[in-house]
Amino acid sequence: MAKYRISGKRYTRKSIFGIGLIVVFAIAVVSIAVAAAILPGMVEGHEGAERATGGYRRPDVEAIVLDNEGQISVNADLTQVFVTVKYSDGSSEKVALSELVVEGLDTSAEGTVNNVVLDFGGFKQTVTYNVVPTTLTVEYVPSTGGRIDGETLQHVTAGADATRVEAIPNEGYYFDGWSDGYSGASRMDTKISKSTKLIAVFRKMNYTVVFYYPDGTTAREEIVPYGQSPTRVPRPDEHNMQLYGYTFVGWDTDYTSITKDTNIYPIFEKNAADLFVEFTTDREGVALGKIEDLMAYYPKGAEAVLRITANAGMDFVGWSVRDVSGNWIAVEIKDDEVTVELAEDNYVTFRTSQTGTSEEYVLSFTPPQDNDLLPNVNEIYIKANFVYEESEITFSSMSASVFEPLVLPYGTPIGEIFDVEDLTKLTATGYEFKGWYDADNPYNPDGSPAILTNDAVFTRPTELVAYWEKRIFLAVFLKGDNEDVSFTDPSTGYDEELGGRVLEVYYQDSLAGALTGTFPETSPVRANYTFKGWYLADDAMQPTDYVIDRNYKIDKEIAYFVPVFEVNTRMLLVNAEGSGNVYYLEYNEQYEEYEEKVVAGEVSMPVTDDFVLRIRPGKDYGVTGAELNGVDVTDELAEKDGYYEIVIPAVIASDYYLHVTFSLAQYEIAVVNGSSLAAGSITYNVAGASEALKQTSSDVNFAFRVDDGVSVNLEISAPADYFITSVSVNGVQSAVPQGAVYYTLVIDRISADRVVTVVYNETTYTVTLPSSSSLENGSMEAAASVTQYNGGESPVFYVSADEGYYIRALRANGTIVDPYFASEDYIIDDVLVNGEAAIDGEYDSRVTSFTLTVDGIYRDIVFEIDIAPIYYYINTAAEGVGNVSASSVVDYGATVNVLADTVTEYYVAAVTVNGEKMNYSDMNSSRVFTVTGVKKDYDVIFHFERSAHIVSFLSDTGADNNGATILYNGASYAYGTQGRTFADISTGTNAEFTVTAPEGYYVNAVTLISVADGSTVS
Repeated sequence: MAKYRISGKRYTRKSIFGIGLIVVFAIAVVSIAVAAAILPGMVEGHEGAERATGGYRRPDVEAIVLDNEGQISVNADLTQVFVTVKYSDGSSEKVALSELVVEGLDTSAEGTVNNVVLDFGGFKQTVTYNVVPTTLTVEYVPSTGGRIDGETLQHVTAGADATRVEAIPNEGYYFDGWSDGYSGASRMDTKISKSTKLIAVFRKMNYTVVFYYPDGTTAREEIVPYGQSPTRVPRPDEHNMQLYGYTFVGWDTDYTSITKDTNIYPIFEKNAADLFVEFTTDREGVALGKIEDLMAYYPKGAEAVLRITANAGMDFVGWSVRDVSGNWIAVEIKDDEVTVELAEDNYVTFRTSQTGTSEEYVLSFTPPQDNDLLPNVNEIYIKANFVYEESEITFSSMSASVFEPLVLPYGTPIGEIFDVEDLTKLTATGYEFKGWYDADNPYNPDGSPAILTNDAVFTRPTELVAYWEKRIFLAVFLKGDNEDVSFTDPSTGYDEELGGRVLEVYYQDSLAGALTGTFPETSPVRANYTFKGWYLADDAMQPTDYVIDRNYKIDKEIAYFVPVFEVNTRMLLVNAEGSGNVYYLEYNEQYEEYEEKVVAGEVSMPVTDDFVLRIRPGKDYGVTGAELNGVDVTDELAEKDGYYEIVIPAVIASDYYLHVTFSLAQYEIAVVNGSSLAAGSITYNVAGASEALKQTSSDVNFAFRVDDGVSVNLEISAPADYFITSVSVNGVQSAVPQGAVYYTLVIDRISADRVVTVVYNETTYTVTLPSSSSLENGSMEAAASVTQYNGGESPVFYVSADEGYYIRALRANGTIVDPYFASEDYIIDDVLVNGEAAIDGEYDSRVTSFTLTVDGIYRDIVFEIDIAPIYYYINTAAEGVGNVSASSVVDYGATVNVLADTVTEYYVAAVTVNGEKMNYSDMNSSRVFTVTGVKKDYDVIFHFERSAHIVSFLSDTGADNNGATILYNGASYAYGTQGRTFADISTGTNAEFTVTAPEGYYVNAVTLISVADGSTVS
């Protein structure tokens, strides 16, 4: 249905017709009501006595009141004469006299008519009328001092109004009211009932006149009528009218005819010469002397006397008077008389003297009176010259003090104390020292620097300032990538050797003020690039971040500037309908690979490179249309793994517009989960869904689809030894806490594809090793010679003690690392004890070296090593009956004696050292084993055995011993042909042998032969 807007509201076509009907009806009602009000109707039987209006009965009449106070003009028109009818309900109305029944009214002649009867609606009232002429006269007359603005003589119909008039006073008068007592200047008389004359009264004004003395005080005050003059005027010869150096010439205001309040001041003409005295001052501007009662000017024709004294520590050295040509004429301090031309051909004599023997000096002179023959002397300029008895001389350079101050007596040349002509005293970067100048008088009259010489003397404390001249530095604008061939034209200042245009510039001056050469006016040119500006070059002639212009101030002997360009771009506008995204490829220099970036509406395309676009439709959807600059390129899309690709080839000469159509159902959440170097774990699910529906991915790039309007939670966990640097959705960063390893991203009410980009950074840790200066007799070194490690790395370190020492303790962050039982954070290999491989199962604390690996570093580590002198064990033991020196612990390189002894009947049979047994050939009861330069442990075992002897029974040569027997310890042994031997017979025992000769023989003899010494006993 069509719609129309009427009066700010919205109506349908049907409602318009309804409104029209309402309006017409309202007009009809109003018309009827007006007609009823205008057309009266008479009630039958009461003609002229009662009026009906609108169908209701009028209230009763209570009174009839005459208008215009009962005055009526001769032969008046009764339709124009009114009365007021008052009703019982309190209402009233004006009614023309012609509508009433009037009896007894005669208006044909002037006079009073009594007993006039007025009848209105049956109500009667008797009244009196005063019949007046038809036309009356009203006259307005001004008194002296004013006028009447308006018609002054007016003829007014009786009962009518006069026109407005206004009383206006003349200058010097004021309006004081009308003769009838009315105070307003403007008046309009109404309902005129009689002829009258009214006078406007004006009165003259008075003014206050005040005369003043020259000092501003009141001299006379008088009240003067307008236009007259005051009578009490001050006399010029009065005392208060005198002014030093001035002559009275009159008053500032004419007072012959006073027209307002008036203040009158005297006018004086100066008759004195202004005196300008310039004193020698200190640096704060304080005069070095004073003149008693010094006046600003002195009367002409009278002698002026100046009395001067010097301040303490100062000397007055004379006067100087400036002549008409501006030259200063010297006047000695006393007994001198000098005539000076102060105006053309007008001379004044100056005389000096000394007041007795005091330090007061006098200068006297008389300013000349003015005359018509010579120019007037109105100004006199005098200098009072003082010097310091001693002057402190200070030295400064570039607003800093240099050298110690010196005190120079007045009259002593500075060169006698300090050589100001030595130009080797100061040096400064970029400047050349040229000498010294007085800070208060830096220039000669010709504008050149006033460099001091050694014969300079000083009259006051003076700051000597070092005068420097700037050195000339070079500014070189390199050609760089500039393709403008005119840039290398030698006539432009191009220097082939320096590779650029050269400007000569004073140190710290701007390039705009170069002595030679000019800042390049023409911008450098490079095809398909835009010039960004000239940048300051570093030592490698590469641009820094500092861009310069002609105001750049050079501060080194030669500065290089390179032109910097940025590639031109064209705009690509992308409009995607439905679920899907368009990406462009951007090279990531950090990871040295291309990354996909979502085109968020538009993207700039470098014109010099092919611009690759990837079109990724949402899950279960495809690309249903693609237009590039209005041309359908759907069939030209190169289908890849999960996306379509299109390339805009270089050089890109214009902007492009790409319109892609996807289906409408779901939206894709594309996640860039770090990079191939570090991808975290991301668990995602629609917000509020059950845990069972959650999915987790550790892929660098993955995507999932969600319904329109849902919210998604992504629980992001950084990979080991990494933290979450940033999380962004379509380029908008989320607030990730610093160093976070876990973060939950909530995407509310998804209504379009989203690209979530998560960036991780490696966590690095520092390993602090003991410094070589703090570690003696050992070392700890990193295998990789670095101290910074990425989280999860397993750095290797070599720990060793010098010969003669061992590693008493290794601490990591204050906790001891046990080389045999290291915590899970560390791996210990190649353990050496006293330089030899450690034995499995033995946990000797005298470790001299090992390899330590930090297993997956996850924190900063500070290592501390305790190195101590090594020690060795001398372990002793005895086998058998005997005594051995006690086991002991000895230092590296010590000498050790191990003593073994035994009791009678035993002897030291052998010693075993570190498993190697050595037998003794004799049967001594004591032994000493000595080890010199101990460098290892020793296990010393002494073997003790009972002293045992052998008894051998020999057979005589050729004897037949068959059948002979030997009885020993109750056992019988055959003697045999070879004899019989009995061993292990302990020392000290009684060995009893019984020899029985064979049958037929007897024992002829027994001989005992000692094996030790061969002695025999028979």
